[in-house]
Formats: sequence, structure tokens, C-alpha cells
Amino acid sequence: MKFIIGSTPAFPVGTTVKAYSSSNWSQSQLPREGKPVGAATAEAVVAADGSLAFSGLAASTKYQAVAEVGGVWKYLRFQTDAGAGTGASVATTPAESVTAKNASTAVVAANSDRRLLIITNDGGNTVYLCLGKPAVAGKGPRLNKEGGFLVITGDEYDGEVTCITKEGESNVSFSES
Repeated sequence: MKFIIGSTPAFPVGTTVKAYSSSNWSQSQLPREGKPVGAATAEAVVAADGSLAFSGLAASTKYQAVAEVGGVWKYLRFQTDAGAGTGASVATTPAESVTAKNASTAVVAANSDRRLLIITNDGGNTVYLCLGKPAVAGKGPRLNKEGGFLVITGDEYDGEVTCITKEGESNVSFSES
């Protein structure tokens, strides 16, 4: 099965990314970090538009897209669709953005149909996220300035996400499918 992941900031253009079956990791090994476990199922190079096109993946299977970027292992969880092997894709919506301020700001509303959410801090100040309630500066997932990102799959969380900065403003872009 051919599987395409739409534009993602997780991996820079030109990076070779390998797909590993999520079953390679036990529940106690979550979150995944460090060098991947087991053999890769497929590999692809990030295209100029930021997309990845894997071939040879099984339908209705959970995978990890994995690459070493700047000496750090990066992971992106995804699941292939059910299908007859003719192709499947996850295309994210075009990136939208909000301005994170020193007051809690909604990034994205709850979406029970969410399959993938990518949130990126494009600005010059650190941003903190909160799931399901108002964000508090200095607490919750931290997005470092100028490129910090978080990837959430629908099976992990489909609720509202809010953000905040300790000082100043920062542009936060997001894309979901």
C-alpha cells in the first residue's frame, strides 16, 4: 500500500524517514525516544512540499515515521487506512495560525474526527500548550521558539488545544486532518 503523509514540520526537506510498525514498542516504552526498535518496514525522503510517500505498508496498521534530525530522533505516529492497496493518504489542511500572547488563546477546537494535528511555533518566543483547558505560562507541553512542534494523533487526543507565552507574542501555526 502506498501511503502519503501531507506536509509536516517534523522532518526537514530531503531527510530520509523510515516507517516502523508501532508494535515494535511495548506500551511501557512510550513515549518513543532514542534510536528506533526493530527493522524498518519502508523508507521515504521528505519531498520539497514537506510530504512523505511510503510504499509497502499494510492497511489499517499503526506506524512510526522516524528520522534522526540534528542528532535527535524524531517520531511521528500515523495509521494507514483500510483499503485494497490502491493507495491511501493523510492530507493535512493548509496551515492556519493564531497569535500566542501572555493570555490563554485557543489554537484549535475539539474535533472528534481528528486523525492528525501538527502545531508549530513559528515565532520568536517560547509557547506553552494545554489540552482541554486554559493554558498557563510555564506549564504543559513547551514549544521552543522558531520551530518547536507537537504532533498529536486522533487516537491520542481530539479535544481543544490552547496556548500561551510568558512574554511577548509568537505565531503558532497548525494543520489537522
